[in-house]
Amino acid sequence: MQPRTSLAMVGALAALTACASGVTPPRQEMEDARAAITQARPVAAKEAPAELINAQEKLGQAEAAMQAKKYEQARSLAQQARADAHLAYTIAENVRVKRQADEANAANQTLRQELERKGEPERKIQ
Repeated sequence: MQPRTSLAMVGALAALTACASGVTPPRQEMEDARAAITQARPVAAKEAPAELINAQEKLGQAEAAMQAKKYEQARSLAQQARADAHLAYTIAENVRVKRQADEANAANQTLRQELERKGEPERKIQ
């Protein structure tokens, strides 16, 4: 009976090895993370630097995991890097849009004041 048990264990081990080696490198996830960071960098460097740095650090960790053939870890880190880059981009865009809205409001206020001033009857100087 022991030879059958040994044979079954060898078969199970072979199946597990096949499953483990079937994990493919997360090339697309890595590329997506790089692209997201590249897109975020110009706007987020000033307005959301912490989030951008987080994305870059996670991408670096993902690249190290890829080198070590820890593909699942690399995939997870690449996905996190992509999400952090999107967050950095979104924060920076929100800051930019708020700034534009504030500038538009200030311009509108100036126009209102100008219209009110022009709408007042002229006062005669005595």
